[in-house]
Amino acid sequence: MFSWARRFWSATVPGGEVAGRYRFFARPEVIGRTYMRVFQHGEYFYALAMPGVFYRSGDGFGAFEERPTLFEPDMRLRAVLKRGDKLHVFWTRVKDVPERMLLTSIDISSDWQQWRSEGEVEVLRPEREWEGADAPLAPSMRSVAYEQVNQLRDLAIFEENDQVYLLYAVAGESGIAIAELTGL
Repeated sequence: MFSWARRFWSATVPGGEVAGRYRFFARPEVIGRTYMRVFQHGEYFYALAMPGVFYRSGDGFGAFEERPTLFEPDMRLRAVLKRGDKLHVFWTRVKDVPERMLLTSIDISSDWQQWRSEGEVEVLRPEREWEGADAPLAPSMRSVAYEQVNQLRDLAIFEENDQVYLLYAVAGESGIAIAELTGL
């Protein structure tokens, strides 16, 4: 049985880099569930954690308040991309065959308790051998993938020079790929 007992803390680097190294200090307050993706909107910092739980905080480091879950319980890892009053959430769903990348958009112009997801579209599924496309089709599980599987997981956004990239784990957790995102 999967346990949601794992939690997140925040860490800071007071003074920045010293002699080529960073010294992180963990703050004592638990701020939320695992795999939080944080973004700022207006005067608040918001976080989306697994499995689709939203939080908000005035400073982004603590005093996070939780709202009712917006996504289904089988939501797995996600990446968020904010564009104006639109939040694009890239995510995967446990038990999908194959586990693949989905996109849901949320209008965040209103009070956060009123936010609603606007459906889902498939973005990407394993297509190449190195992505796991040749592995047998089977429902994914909440667990480490110890061998190559027909699944995409572990999404992250990277932005550089006005270009947006989506990183994702291929063949379960056998490698990392990157794709440029356009049109958002």
